[in-house]
Amino acid sequence: MLQEFNFLPKDSFYIWFDRKYKKEYYITQLAMCKIKFIKEIDNKFNSIKLIKNYSKRFNGEEKIYFSKSDILNPFEENYGMFLINFINADFSSFESAYLTYFCFYGIGLLEEFCNNIPTIRAFNSEQEFKDTYKDIFDQSKIKLKELQNNIRLCVNHTYNLKRQDKYKNSSYITKFIAYSINKNLFKYATNINVYYNINYAYKVNDIKATNITPLAVKEKIDDRIINPTESNIYNSEYISNLVYLSLNEIVTNSNVSIGICQNCGKYFISYKKAPEKYCRITYSENEEICKDIGIQVTYKKKQKQNPCLSLYRKTYQKKLMYAKRSENENIKHKFDNWKKLAKEKVKEFNNGVISENELIDWLKNS
Repeated sequence: MLQEFNFLPKDSFYIWFDRKYKKEYYITQLAMCKIKFIKEIDNKFNSIKLIKNYSKRFNGEEKIYFSKSDILNPFEENYGMFLINFINADFSSFESAYLTYFCFYGIGLLEEFCNNIPTIRAFNSEQEFKDTYKDIFDQSKIKLKELQNNIRLCVNHTYNLKRQDKYKNSSYITKFIAYSINKNLFKYATNINVYYNINYAYKVNDIKATNITPLAVKEKIDDRIINPTESNIYNSEYISNLVYLSLNEIVTNSNVSIGICQNCGKYFISYKKAPEKYCRITYSENEEICKDIGIQVTYKKKQKQNPCLSLYRKTYQKKLMYAKRSENENIKHKFDNWKKLAKEKVKEFNNGVISENELIDWLKNS
């Protein structure tokens, strides 16, 4: 039998990454207040969503209980979100900090700034839970925000998010290393345990080593039971060190970058070579995505500012209503043909193939 790995979340945090499937996994203890586990379509494991008015009842009473993950059932999140959620977190109060960070990753980060904080346990009410940790958070807030600012400044410098010309042509990795040395951020990389190649074995404890063949391994890889694309597993009692390690993971991944959303102002992971404008970050179920909102807002703003796009929209709506009200199939067919041609003309205008006047003339004559 392969070794059974028994990672316990108590007093520490585990995280590992999968660049191929754009995922990261972590093990921790959580206070189950206003959150629930969900299984998304593309997930192997549970992720966590905030439900602001959600509460759990035991024997008819509303209580705050604690839960933990383990190596066989870690929590799952999109790649890079541990770092992104930290630098986006609102640490102005304990309640806002819980809703934007602690509810997803536990309160272990506070242990770096205050000694002997109460361990996560069951609480009789949400107020009892808040009262237990609010004063501890208030004592830690200055150092917590200082840590967040240090990581933010490093991200800003690495990805040139403040649009400075001095080092804009330098690579991400060179700017990251230079900034880390200059500001002594490598102090956050000294208390990390590394479990090498655990991903080859942590979920195959029922397989006898004598029965393993390349074919059997291939089958396990195809089923994602064995996953050679996952990183080593990193563990630390110092969450700050794992935040910095997560930044190092992203910086060394040439397929991603970090940007700032033009709609909500949050930092986000971008996978495209050309920087994206809007994020897909959500904390709650059924929350609107900035990428969807931003594209609509930008398009409407562009329409208002540009008379030919405004004319296109008005013409489109007029023809659409006429086609809907008509019982003549020929009119509906003509509208479908016009719609395809109109979209091509607008695309040509957006790409600079035809001028504004040419598009207006076509719309009027069509």
